[in-house]
Amino acid sequence: MALLTLTQYKVLRGITSTGDDTKLTAIIAAVEAEIKGICGYEDDEDLPSALQLTACDMVDHQLLENSGIKSQSLEGASVTYESSYSQKILDALNRYRRIRYV
Repeated sequence: MALLTLTQYKVLRGITSTGDDTKLTAIIAAVEAEIKGICGYEDDEDLPSALQLTACDMVDHQLLENSGIKSQSLEGASVTYESSYSQKILDALNRYRRIRYV
């Protein structure tokens, strides 16, 4: 079962339009695959539902990353680019990371 569906994401984020549904669906699928890779879950395993809000945050990050801009300032023309997930997201993922033995 999917960790996060398009409908769940849109409800949690208060989105009512359908214009970006195809893009959001692709990002949601990519985020779920990324979570499985980071946490060490197999493709056919279900992720803990407790990661649903973290997945939402990761989708948000991917949407912002498409623009590449984390923050912007008008005076002084300062622009900061986001390069990785926030510590909040990384901490949440680490709680569900499986230890791998080689």
